[in-house]
Amino acid sequence: MTHTFFILSILVIISSGCNSMKKATISDISEPRYLIVTADDLCMTEGITKGIVEAYRNGIVTTTTALMNYPGARETIIRVHQENPGLPIGIHLNITTGRPVLPPEQIPSLVDRDGYFYHSHKIIRHLGNMSIEELRAEVNAQMELFLSTGVPLDHINSENHMLALYTPFHKVIRELAIEHGIPIRNPVPESVHGNIWVKKGGGSSKALAAMIGYAIRHPFRSFRMRKLVSPNAFREEEKLARQEGIPVTDWFIDSFYGNADIETFISILKQIPPGISELMSHPGYACIEESPPGMDSSYINERELELAVLTGTEVRVKLHELNIQLIDFSYLINVR
Repeated sequence: MTHTFFILSILVIISSGCNSMKKATISDISEPRYLIVTADDLCMTEGITKGIVEAYRNGIVTTTTALMNYPGARETIIRVHQENPGLPIGIHLNITTGRPVLPPEQIPSLVDRDGYFYHSHKIIRHLGNMSIEELRAEVNAQMELFLSTGVPLDHINSENHMLALYTPFHKVIRELAIEHGIPIRNPVPESVHGNIWVKKGGGSSKALAAMIGYAIRHPFRSFRMRKLVSPNAFREEEKLARQEGIPVTDWFIDSFYGNADIETFISILKQIPPGISELMSHPGYACIEESPPGMDSSYINERELELAVLTGTEVRVKLHELNIQLIDFSYLINVR
């Protein structure tokens, strides 16, 4: 994982003048803090799904999001909901792993020659040529498949945070949130604000790291994209979402990714700013079954490390000590 400081430095370089960053102060720590712990990638594999359910039943996960373009996703969502009716399930819109829900020939700009989505480390060079209308068609197909389960749709986010990091795509998420009256993940990663520091670095999604790497290797090609993939652009999307009445958390904490140990997690908890935060997680079991074609297999063993942290008793004790209240996305609708 790319170090947070390095990521922020490059983001400042590729953006044209950032606004001042929101920062928590020491005096803020006594103010109320609420935490949503989201487990992404439900339905990717049976092992990952099993791990997510365990992190909910025996840990601190409060909600999950499902990938709709993997085999058996519809049936998996129905089963998980029937067995765990209290677990809110959102949708993890996906254009970076696996095959699309729609026939590939209907969305040629989104897929490679074999009909698979471009992985997060390859998609950057294709973003400028991707059709928004094809994107909207595929995302709507994924939404319709989820809705066909009859399971209440809790909230929306996207695989690798791609539909937020490439800001022209985020409009599609906002449209769906307005249509269905549900919350979305805050488009601004906390690693951009810099409130939370972790010893081992980290704090970026793979997609953001790939974008930064591409900008470094191809500065002239990426020049036209710098205003679309920058701290200011992310903040503008958050502003638009709030103006449109879309429920969104105050903070999106991305620094647990790649840093799955108790010490780091407790350090993150201590640094959470006042307000409502969402922490992204990816618990699961590895090697329970063969990975499906097109699955991103670069974050497999780490899932079990995350699961161990999220189900550890030490974490619950620390949440209580720090007076951090676990909630889910319904809090944004029912309380705010």
